[in-house]
Amino acid sequence: MVLTESEHIQPMSKRPSFVRLALLIVGSLLFSLSVVNIFIPVFGFPRPLFWMGFIFALAGGGIYYGREWLAVRAARITVKTIIYAPLLAFLFGIVLLFVPVQPLGRIAAHRDIASGIYKVIIPVTPWRDELTQVLKDQYGVTTRLSGGSLTTIFQSTYNSGYQSVVLTALKDKYGRDVVKERTEELEAEWKREFETKNNKMKPKRPNRE
Repeated sequence: MVLTESEHIQPMSKRPSFVRLALLIVGSLLFSLSVVNIFIPVFGFPRPLFWMGFIFALAGGGIYYGREWLAVRAARITVKTIIYAPLLAFLFGIVLLFVPVQPLGRIAAHRDIASGIYKVIIPVTPWRDELTQVLKDQYGVTTRLSGGSLTTIFQSTYNSGYQSVVLTALKDKYGRDVVKERTEELEAEWKREFETKNNKMKPKRPNRE
């Protein structure tokens, strides 16, 4: 059998452009984060339904135009990593929300209470110093400021379990939620003082006869 010249020479397949690879990676990342955003506001859009549809459309477009790279082994591994890593991290975080970090916080709280230590976690507010002093002087309760947005899911879950046990113990001891009572009192007092200062700083309009 005689082969023709065109049959002897097999041209090498040309890889798609790196622009398509970038679109594939970005589209895969947007798709993964969009799924997570359904449960946790990763993007924080004011109109989630409209913007979620928009993001899904961008993700689909990127994956569609970069699909040629899926024939390349390295690109397939990269895309799978991008898609599955955020989703697995999200599911892992949901599991840690209940097991085993929260029970560890509850165990630590019971241990501290047995030693006579009552410690509560309070948010960062303008009246936090007054609240700390009142709780310490009147009830022997120490406080610790929450970490705010810098708190990890591990720490916040641990704090949730710890705080629930301490607040329940304080209710049993005093017959009411003393932390909530004092917090609301100091908050109301701070707001009254703030409004009073604002009213004094407002310029008085001259009386027109």
